Amino acid sequence: MSNIYKSLNEYIKDFESELKRVTPKKSGKLRNSIDVKLIEKGTEDFNIEISMFDYGYYQDEGVNGTEKKWGSRFSFSKLKPPAGSFAPYTNSISGRFAIASYVYKHGIKPKNFIEPAIKKAEKNILDKTSFDISEYIEKKWKEL
Repeated sequence: MSNIYKSLNEYIKDFESELKRVTPKKSGKLRNSIDVKLIEKGTEDFNIEISMFDYGYYQDEGVNGTEKKWGSRFSFSKLKPPAGSFAPYTNSISGRFAIASYVYKHGIKPKNFIEPAIKKAEKNILDKTSFDISEYIEKKWKEL
């Protein structure tokens, strides 16, 4: 593994730590589901893969309601959220249905926690990779 990939792996670890730190906290299940990986596709190509429980993306981007729009790519349209998903908030069955109706109409406000974590980790990667990149460029130049 080249020094660039080592630096990128450090970036990935920093990013994953920051993302977990800023993730909305209820039970900790979402935070514990977050996994960030560097996928090498070749000697000079890679992808960064972020995985987490699906509802993390809804928390981050929000969900448009039928009456209130948050600018999200996600929307409630024909189906209301399941009333059972609000059990942690109330023991009342009618209360759960009332919350589901409210969320259906007003949506879920975005928490915007992914993008700030990316930006913070990007600042750190510049310091960690500057030497590795110049070393890599010099090596490739000599190969020409």
